[in-house]
Amino acid sequence: MGIQLDWEVEAEHTARRSISEDPDARRQRRMGVVRVMFTFGLLALIAGGVAFFVVQQIERINERIETNLRDTVQAEITALRIGDWTAYSRFQRSASEDWIRVQRTQFERYQDILLQSENTRLTGQIIDVTIDDPRARVKIQEIIDGVPYTRVWFYWLYEPIIDDEGRELMPGGWYHVPPDYTFWGNSQLYEGDYVTVAYRDVDADFGASLGQSLDDWTAFACGAFNCENLPHIRVQVAPQDSRELAWAPGNILSEEWVLLVSSPFADRARSDMPFSPNLRVETATLLAERLTAFQANDQRMLTIDANYNHQAVITWLVGHFVQINTGAHFIDSLVAGYGQSAAGELIRRTPPTADSGFISEITGAPLDESGLDWRDFFTWRLRQEYALWERGLMNDYLMLYDGGDPNIRQGARERFERGIESGEWEVVSVGTTSPTADGQTQVLATVATPDEETFQVVFRLVNNHWLRAS
Repeated sequence: MGIQLDWEVEAEHTARRSISEDPDARRQRRMGVVRVMFTFGLLALIAGGVAFFVVQQIERINERIETNLRDTVQAEITALRIGDWTAYSRFQRSASEDWIRVQRTQFERYQDILLQSENTRLTGQIIDVTIDDPRARVKIQEIIDGVPYTRVWFYWLYEPIIDDEGRELMPGGWYHVPPDYTFWGNSQLYEGDYVTVAYRDVDADFGASLGQSLDDWTAFACGAFNCENLPHIRVQVAPQDSRELAWAPGNILSEEWVLLVSSPFADRARSDMPFSPNLRVETATLLAERLTAFQANDQRMLTIDANYNHQAVITWLVGHFVQINTGAHFIDSLVAGYGQSAAGELIRRTPPTADSGFISEITGAPLDESGLDWRDFFTWRLRQEYALWERGLMNDYLMLYDGGDPNIRQGARERFERGIESGEWEVVSVGTTSPTADGQTQVLATVATPDEETFQVVFRLVNNHWLRAS
């Protein structure tokens, strides 16, 4: 006999049990395991069936709730379409009487629109439904003057009102209620190189488009401007009853720029482009003005010509931002001849008291040899005459004329006393330069009136400074 190790002893005992185990007992043991597994499987199947049934019931209830909501919206729009205020008012409900007055005004506006435009249709098309029982948010499309728009309406699922005797005083169901701006969806964020836009689900398309546009516009402007220390632009899009598009107060040179934008869906937003053409122009103008002021170190321009330099660059930027013709002939020609950076140099270097001759500091050439298109500059000058006349500022007005010629000065004075006819004149062409009898340079500008008539004005170069001479 030798010494057995523990594992050898255990193995031997196991072998003996296997040899000595009764076959019926072994079979019963196996059947017991099977019964336990079957029981667990059956319970799991029953639980799954119950869960499936519950889910199906919940889905059916939710579908019925949504169907009732859609039916309510369709009935409300039908009443609006046929001009039935009594039927339309039955779908309105609020604790405040103001809501009924607001909806009455809205109803009458729709009736006016439907009467005035053959291309206006209240289609009743529901674009999106979001339910957070007992409240709901519905996006509805309507066609105004042939253009698709989206409105956002809010609803509340009311229980019926029953009196003490069990009579129904007011039926339950979905009712159109005042806007609930807390129910505008989850927060989202656009993060670009220059811009961050915060918005919520309803404004998803608008917020992303706004952010991308502002980023692209700023990048273009930075091709002309020095953007090394440009503050980050933070945009807040929020629904509110009053329309807002403005910069929040702050130091534009050192603080973050905050642009406050009302959600277009708080009123009526274009379905095909929530960031509509008009809103794009307004937003582009705000950005161009802010970028230009930043480049000028936020200095206030004091003279007509210094102000023109700023306005000319702003107009040029807006045209490029939104891809429209803004008539920025002067800056277009400056950039074409001297590079895009010349526009930035013009803003950075223009002193508050500059006259038109300062342009030579940028081009390095006399005004008549600079190759620039002066149409919008001369238009600006003529419109400033009207503005000065309206304010009664004759001395400032006379400074726009060649005061060295008594006849020109007297004619200007008489024109001021008679009254300037219009502030909407536009220079449509500028002839080639020609010398005067005393060797000065002058050009003949053709001016169009609002009545589509034309006349001509002479501008003369006096000490490298444009002045009116007729």
